[in-house]
Amino acid sequence: MDFVQIKTGADDAGRRIDRVLRKLLPDVSLSEIYKCLRKGTIKVNAKKVPQNYHIAENDTLFLASFLLPEAAQKAAPKPDSAPESKAFDIDTIFENEHIRIVNKPCGIPVQKANPKEISLAEIVAAEYRESHKNGSLSFTAGPLHRLDKNTSGIIVFSQSLKGAQWFSENLSLFQKEYLGIVQGKIESPQYWIDLIDDEPKESGTAYKTVRVTSDKKAGKEARTKCFPLEYGSYKGTPITLCRFCIETGRKHQIRAQSAFHGFPLLGDTAYNKLAKAAQPERFYLHAFRLIVPKNPINMPEITEAPLPEDFRLFLTETCKAVN
Repeated sequence: MDFVQIKTGADDAGRRIDRVLRKLLPDVSLSEIYKCLRKGTIKVNAKKVPQNYHIAENDTLFLASFLLPEAAQKAAPKPDSAPESKAFDIDTIFENEHIRIVNKPCGIPVQKANPKEISLAEIVAAEYRESHKNGSLSFTAGPLHRLDKNTSGIIVFSQSLKGAQWFSENLSLFQKEYLGIVQGKIESPQYWIDLIDDEPKESGTAYKTVRVTSDKKAGKEARTKCFPLEYGSYKGTPITLCRFCIETGRKHQIRAQSAFHGFPLLGDTAYNKLAKAAQPERFYLHAFRLIVPKNPINMPEITEAPLPEDFRLFLTETCKAVN
């Protein structure tokens, strides 16, 4: 019987053989994988192993050639190309073997909501596969937190299992700061503590919003500090440029709380119920600073992302909020 030999990487170490094989052989059922392990058409280091075997770095998988696509029989499974990334210039702020920090532009989702969209996660994952052709069989680069489609700024992607684990385990220790433009004039710093839950979804709509609620059973606590920085006006409407510091990471937290407290993001059609005056085509919210503790993955303790050009132009040329 012909076998294809594939080497495992550092990020495969410690993972069960059946879980790695599910990623490596997506078209083969789990029951068939177990059968192959029993029969010896899948081996590790030329020996039969049980389905709960834990892989070690530099193990060699022996896979019967009939299990793999023809292209994979010539070498290890070949990563997909990323044609969409060639047309999209990703602004990488920092990158090492564990993480990649990207300055996300407005208008692209981190993860797509429908098949026709291009997502940042897909582009980053494709670039990772292209640059790590001889790396892990089971590890995929992915986003470690969320940003809305029309929110710009810092988002962190994993580049190793160690990086993903450290980031996820210490997320509660991070400080995330945003710049946003709200409708109205905020005279003094605010500290908003509210309960947030999902807004009942309207029939036939895919977009989900949240709301501030008094229901202690359904709601989750959201804590946001808001500091006014500059004042201006947009087509006769007073506006405030604010710095937001979030102490929790609820979905649409800044957008929902700002609106509830009477200062919705200017241009936020989903939450701005005060939109009597003219509104810009989009809202302006930018994740500009991330502060993390000292760490074993050599991630910078302070990361900042410059404002997108259209955000800066809106401030300097349209609303005149800053010089």
